[in-house]
Amino acid sequence: MTNVSYGLLGRSSLGIGLVGFATFITSVSATSDVVSAEAQTEAAAAVVQAGSSSADTDSNRSTSMEAGETCTLSNRRDPLCPWGRLSDGHGKLVRCMLSDETHSVTQNSSRETAARSVPTRTETPSDVTAAVTSVVFEGESIASAKQNFASAVPDYQTCVANNGGLRHGAAEVRIRFHVDAHGLARDASVSRRRFISVQAARCISRVVTHHLVGPPKSKSTVGTLLIQFTK
Repeated sequence: MTNVSYGLLGRSSLGIGLVGFATFITSVSATSDVVSAEAQTEAAAAVVQAGSSSADTDSNRSTSMEAGETCTLSNRRDPLCPWGRLSDGHGKLVRCMLSDETHSVTQNSSRETAARSVPTRTETPSDVTAAVTSVVFEGESIASAKQNFASAVPDYQTCVANNGGLRHGAAEVRIRFHVDAHGLARDASVSRRRFISVQAARCISRVVTHHLVGPPKSKSTVGTLLIQFTK
């Protein structure tokens, strides 16, 4: 009887052990499946999020540059608007420009630049008549001075014509200068002007500087040149 009891008890313990082991294996397998599923879900979410971030970044780059970003060889190409963009002044894209609009803007800009670079010319030198009226020296007399200064009359006319022309029918300018021992005018400056622009008067003083006056009797002297203009 005792042996039979021990036999039954042994078989019962073995059966319980096998059932417990099977249950453990099933539990481990289920847990592994859950973990694997969760890992796959997280990986898929990461991929989706990365793709969304990349798309947002590409969208921002295609519409506008980030604040503070400098234009470099890598980002100055604009695949969305190859002909340029119109914005609202706050960094927001209004629309892309057309090729005709870009060419029109470029041409207008070139015309404005050319217009600013070319000085305004209201008259031609032939419209202005210049005459050397007198040349007066301090304690000196140089007979050839008036004739020598008169040889530069075309230059005086050009200075006036290229710098505003005559404001009235007649005008004049007085140029004060030094004469060195070689008979050349030095340090010419505008002493007085009437009805011509400052630019024209300064241009005339530059013409007078280094111009031949004539040999002085003294080592140096100061002279005043009077030039009158008429239309």
